[in-house]
Amino acid sequence: MDNEKFQELVLQQLQTLAENQKEMRKDVTRLDTRMENEFTRLDTRMENEFTRLDTRMENEFTRLETHMENEFTRLEIRMENEFTRLETQITENQRGVRNDITRLETRMENEVIEKIRGLYDFREVQQDTNQNIISILGRIEAKIDVLQMETAHIRRVK
Repeated sequence: MDNEKFQELVLQQLQTLAENQKEMRKDVTRLDTRMENEFTRLDTRMENEFTRLDTRMENEFTRLETHMENEFTRLEIRMENEFTRLETQITENQRGVRNDITRLETRMENEVIEKIRGLYDFREVQQDTNQNIISILGRIEAKIDVLQMETAHIRRVK
């Protein structure tokens, strides 16, 4: 092979390589563009998914918040009703206790005071009876003294 043919062959090979390199550059550029488009599409898709999830989460949190507020309101109403019921029950019990106390006071005034009067009257009668007994005992004692003296005198005379 002569030098010219060799150079021509090398030139052809270099041209083929240059063309292949240009084709590869075009392929790499297309691939790069395609990947960029794919990344952009994926990025958009992910943003849309995140937005959808964010909206869904916000809706879910709002729903939960509303549910919790409703539950708290329901519990608050229930507790208020229960406190009102308890207050009413306590008030009724207080009235009952007051009525019981009033009844006891009336009973004490009517029954106990009458019994105390009866005991006082009995004591007065008992004191009078005791006074009579003491008086009678005094007379009996005086008579016994007189009888003892007479008996003592009769014994001396005998």
